[in-house]
Amino acid sequence: MIRLAGVTKAYANFELDVDIELGNEITAVIGPSGSGKSTLLEVISGFETPDAGCVLLDDRPLDGVAPEQRNIGMVFQRPTLFPHLSVRENVEYGAVLTDGEIRGLCELLEIDGLMEADRSPETLSGGEKRRVSVARAIVTDPDALLLDEPTTGLDEPIRRRLKYELRRILADLDIPCIYVTHDQNEASVVADSVVVMRDGAVLQRGEYETILESPRNEFVADFVGIENLIRGEICETDSGRTVVDIAVACVEPDRTGIDDVSESEVCIGIAPESVTIAGTTRGDGGSRTRARRDRYGNTSINRIDGIVERVIPEGRSRTAFLDCGLPEAFKTVVDSNTSIDEGDEVTVEIDPSDVVVVGTHKHTGDELSTGHGRRPQVHERRTRRG
Repeated sequence: MIRLAGVTKAYANFELDVDIELGNEITAVIGPSGSGKSTLLEVISGFETPDAGCVLLDDRPLDGVAPEQRNIGMVFQRPTLFPHLSVRENVEYGAVLTDGEIRGLCELLEIDGLMEADRSPETLSGGEKRRVSVARAIVTDPDALLLDEPTTGLDEPIRRRLKYELRRILADLDIPCIYVTHDQNEASVVADSVVVMRDGAVLQRGEYETILESPRNEFVADFVGIENLIRGEICETDSGRTVVDIAVACVEPDRTGIDDVSESEVCIGIAPESVTIAGTTRGDGGSRTRARRDRYGNTSINRIDGIVERVIPEGRSRTAFLDCGLPEAFKTVVDSNTSIDEGDEVTVEIDPSDVVVVGTHKHTGDELSTGHGRRPQVHERRTRRG
């Protein structure tokens, strides 16, 4: 278990402020550049000294303990290997695992050939150096393992395979593993839980699916890909249904997303991938706006009309930007074979279970943990049931 108790670390234009406990599991840390992810690892590993607070590993205070005496494995963002040692000597340096365990680990990381060829670090690619660094950190049998962007620089086929192998390798260690990454898909595959950081603070933590279903605020929602964030007002239709009026339409979230909402004005989130094109009509490309309604009895629910402004191909799919009369373009992701062009008039449908009510519920459990000083301005909410 790693505990950061009221830890702060200030620089000229940045302050880390974290109070968090991480158990024997894989925790992915995500957030934009400059959010404090690497600083968090440096404080835990001992390469940076906190201004306040303390770091504990299995209830052992690490104050004043040198990095090499903490028994914490560290894989840096820029791999560092002993240049005067071969790949084999680098991997086996300080090794506690048996020869058979080391051989199996190197096969999983696809560096067994480098070991057999007795290669020098200066002959390795960046991706090969990174995988050797991962092996070297694990073979010392550390009490905790910190990985800073461990798959950066790898070719995509190797990266796809490696994230699944890393999941298996790290899970078998049964120690705290903190895994910093910019790749949210990687975080969802490798990690047991996810921490979202911004400006040196932890905004939310929990299982990745829970964060997708219950983002604590609009920043978290947007960061995990819920790009359609729309403000509206909770009201009832003439038939007694509870909906969110977003001015151009009414959206009815799943009951587990709207029960116990503490405010009448809310923000809802709809991931582009969950939006369905229900109908398309060829249009003249003109723009249109919507007037706010006074009554809700005659309007369709969870259906929004719009005009296609642009369509961008993205691999096997296409992202369409719609003018629906909202403050920002409404995004939907469609299959590359779906016939949709600029200027088309479309109707999109939304499943109630795909509508997220953002940051309006009281929270329970371990969703948020920050330091005692500067805190992000967030609302509280209750975790949705699965």
